[in-house]
Amino acid sequence: MSLDLDGITATRSFYLHPPSASEQSIVMADAFNLADIPQWGSVHPDIGDIIVQSVSVQREQQSEGELYRVDCTYKPAPGTGSPSNVFTGVSSGISATWVDVYRFGATLPASIDTPAQYTDIGGTHVDVAGSPVSQMNRTQTFRTSHHVDGVPNMAAFFMFTGRRNSATWQGFVKGHLLYLGCTIDRVNSEHYRVQHDFLFDNSGHLRQSPGSLESTDPKFDQHGRPILDAARTVKTVVWVQPFPDTFNPASIGIPL
Repeated sequence: MSLDLDGITATRSFYLHPPSASEQSIVMADAFNLADIPQWGSVHPDIGDIIVQSVSVQREQQSEGELYRVDCTYKPAPGTGSPSNVFTGVSSGISATWVDVYRFGATLPASIDTPAQYTDIGGTHVDVAGSPVSQMNRTQTFRTSHHVDGVPNMAAFFMFTGRRNSATWQGFVKGHLLYLGCTIDRVNSEHYRVQHDFLFDNSGHLRQSPGSLESTDPKFDQHGRPILDAARTVKTVVWVQPFPDTFNPASIGIPL
């Protein structure tokens, strides 16, 4: 027996012997129609609201004669059960990603929502004649899955995709958790499974960019290439926030 987001799944097994010593085999098709074998759609004798939805027959290995095993798998009947009785599944994973950087040990801005567009970020110059190098960045995925009655609010999910959390949520600090979107499956005529995906970035999803937007002190040459200093590294590097918009993850209805 097992329990997951779809409800309880149970299997009952039956063993069949040939009816007599003179009959050493069983017709496979007959095994599905024996009176003592539950038929498709039969209700489980001990657990309500689950019915037989598959039956399999296979021959067992033994030294004498033949022995067959019939497995009847019970699952929730379509349209039964309530999503309120099913918990919200949560999964998470930590991995390393690689990002382009021009500086090591740069100072994070006071605001990751609106980093200064003219102030150099400091740190150790590591680019090679204006080309960035790769640096490992630790990230964490966060996924939730639950059931709802009726059609989910897909317009809201669409609008919030690509936004960061506006306040601490589920232990993730403000501005560091990016909503990647969702997957919606219709499991029967009334119920839907909704899976939401998030990505945590310990730098608040900030990225380094050569140059600045200060018109009085251009940081790019006439060909659009960043101006280099005497050491042939980028003279000015600033932080940019590719995901400036935020939202409250609690507003999308995840029952946590």
